[in-house]
Amino acid sequence: MALTEPKYISAVTRVVDHGIRTLVLPDGRTCEYAKVDQLTGTLQTIYNKNALDYDTVWSRGHAWTIYGLIKAYSFCKNDTYFEVINKVTNIYINQTKWDLIPNWDLFANKDDILDTSAAAAVCSAFIKFGKVEKDLKYLNLGKTILNTLLTNDYLSSKKSHQGILLHASTPLRITSKPGESQIWGDYFLLEALNQIMK
Repeated sequence: MALTEPKYISAVTRVVDHGIRTLVLPDGRTCEYAKVDQLTGTLQTIYNKNALDYDTVWSRGHAWTIYGLIKAYSFCKNDTYFEVINKVTNIYINQTKWDLIPNWDLFANKDDILDTSAAAAVCSAFIKFGKVEKDLKYLNLGKTILNTLLTNDYLSSKKSHQGILLHASTPLRITSKPGESQIWGDYFLLEALNQIMK
């Protein structure tokens, strides 16, 4: 069973196309949820639960969008996906500082709480995309993020700490203890390191 078989490419395309239509806004921002008509698939409304506000962007959700689109593009080589990747990447870059580590919401105050788990997911996706597609722009973006994440500011040095990457934010409506490690942040960091060493 090869993932490049036409039936699988067709399934991926249907799912990704629907996600782009419903969850990626024309300017490249993303939303977390879309309510669609169950019979027709027609979009009824979009909304956020984890973002700062209804028209802002939850960084981790946006990171997963970038990651998923890059994964889909690697299977389908659909030029439309490449355009959307560029659009959502531009929002990410424009809403982060020079080191490309986002706040928990891309539109939050620049001194607000960071989310390194979002950065790690984007980092891994950029490195893979840059290497597979021989795209230096994305490879260099991924390296910038990785070099930042591998500094003492973002790595745990305490033996008692149970994670690797610090400052991975959980939704602030759920916890008031930002700055901890999260397993998904550590996963994407290790994946990025694996990608860069290939």
